[in-house]
Amino acid sequence: MVSAASIFTVVLSLVTLASCASSYTFGEQPSLAANTAWSLVHDRPVVYADKNFTSFPINNTGFINETRGIAVCNLAQILFTDNGGKTWQLAKLPLTNGGFTSLEIMNNDMAWASGINMLRASSDGGNSWRELSDYGAVHASGNYLSFVSPMVGWYAVSKDSGSVHPLVITHDGGETWSPVAIPDDIEEKIMAISLLSESTGFILLISGKILRTDNAGVNWHSISLPITKRIIVKENLGAPVEALRFTSSLQGTVVLYFDKPRGFAVFDTEDGGKSWQEQILPHLEEVTIGNVFLSRDARYLTITDLNSKKIRLYRRQ
Repeated sequence: MVSAASIFTVVLSLVTLASCASSYTFGEQPSLAANTAWSLVHDRPVVYADKNFTSFPINNTGFINETRGIAVCNLAQILFTDNGGKTWQLAKLPLTNGGFTSLEIMNNDMAWASGINMLRASSDGGNSWRELSDYGAVHASGNYLSFVSPMVGWYAVSKDSGSVHPLVITHDGGETWSPVAIPDDIEEKIMAISLLSESTGFILLISGKILRTDNAGVNWHSISLPITKRIIVKENLGAPVEALRFTSSLQGTVVLYFDKPRGFAVFDTEDGGKSWQEQILPHLEEVTIGNVFLSRDARYLTITDLNSKKIRLYRRQ
């Protein structure tokens, strides 16, 4: 076990600790196959509530419904909106250097953001953030978060980061962390992660394959996606360009980013990855490069369009 003093500490109030269960279950999930069509909710530029505010380059944006969203930025800034992105406000957080690239939103209250050697947590929907001990990737190219409860979460990095293991798990809100065993040849190939329970989790690799464990990393097995002849992106671009969410042992959604033809594709499975159905996003042909966030229920997909500087929110119908 690794002490939080040497990596990072999550500070939770005694009330929060007493009320939080050690794991989170999604319960009975509606069939994704019955709700495969996507619609574009909005396509908006970033407008700041404070007209005097100096804008920051946004690295990633996430919505969990049609109103509440969080955006992580360069220069260690975080924004939030409660009106569907019509206006954005600057969150309160400790001053630091660097920039945030990864975002995890559990619900209307709990959220996490990470970047180069830093990790922050919010318990009020992104309005304010508390500093966790400096911990994370020493490279900008890829760091990922997936929490299944306020106490249990994964943190992964896609490149060699010295003392940081490529995949770690906390069971006590960050008081201690433990490495999760992964195959040796994937340490620099992680593109996204999804933690379903303390023992079951998924890793999306740069090859487009998925690895699944049901015993906390003791064993892994591979799941293939129907990429066909398309060429998937072959490098990690920094902020997430792909996404992975399993809402049950059988139901999962993957967003892949292809180099040729350029753009995104969404795949759903109802049988644990034995078969996949590809979905089409409306107006997606207009987005050639962007960063993505898929909500925990896999019903809202946010794409931060790096060309138009707009934020696109899609909803599964």
